Amino acid sequence: MVKKSPHHKGLGHFCFCIGLRLGSILLTITWLLGGIASAVLFIKYPIYEMKKELTITLLMFSFSATIFAVYGLYALIIRKSDKSIRIYSNLSWVLMVLIWLILSLTMIASLTASYKTSLKDCRAFMIYKYPPKKIEGFCENRVKTSIIEVAVGTLTACLVNIYFSIMLRAYLARREHKARFKNRRDSLASTAVFTYSVKSDNLTNRSYSMDFESLLKKIKPKSLSSAPSQRSEEDAAAAYAEFVSLPSIAYKQNKRNTRHMHTSIDAVLETEEDITDYSA
Repeated sequence: MVKKSPHHKGLGHFCFCIGLRLGSILLTITWLLGGIASAVLFIKYPIYEMKKELTITLLMFSFSATIFAVYGLYALIIRKSDKSIRIYSNLSWVLMVLIWLILSLTMIASLTASYKTSLKDCRAFMIYKYPPKKIEGFCENRVKTSIIEVAVGTLTACLVNIYFSIMLRAYLARREHKARFKNRRDSLASTAVFTYSVKSDNLTNRSYSMDFESLLKKIKPKSLSSAPSQRSEEDAAAAYAEFVSLPSIAYKQNKRNTRHMHTSIDAVLETEEDITDYSA
């Protein structure tokens, strides 16, 4: 019996009524716009004259995130293969979670370490901009607030990236589960199964389920005891004639009514209802 993949539990939707596939596309567009916006901001508005190396690193990350998001759209919309989506999902955990977390902590540490320098630059700017005015404590509050805003913003973005990566992995898991289900269903459906009843001195109205080859062996064991290539046309014809002459053979078109199969197609088909509960 094919059971529901554990990856699907509680992860049937991206959020509210948005399906996993549509949600994956939307989060990819969000990453794309975020990468472009970050690149523009780091070029035009460096934060308190951060170290040049850190600014270049953040700029490179923004470009990488943009390219990564473009590949994600290609994998989700154009390519649509499990392999490409798996690569995209793995990259999301490396680039958007691990590397982003490292850069966020590095940026927060850098701003905290350069607190005195930033405070000095702020005071010099205030004196230059407003010579007659004296605003006590403005620069201290401004620099501290900026550090807190950057810390909260970057860590919140990290949590959002983790959620996005989990949803992307759930979408991939659902695709793989549906593919395994389809292969299993096709494998079972490819075997012709018949249910029949036999009446004799020893067997009365007993039901059996087996494929065509097993049924022929049951009817004509001597004729079918040799290899298929060695069977005579007469023996095969006789076995088939005896097979079709059994009056009680019932061809079960509805597989759900076949109760005596060792591998139940019902158990597999029931899973389809669970899978269709998840949005595309």
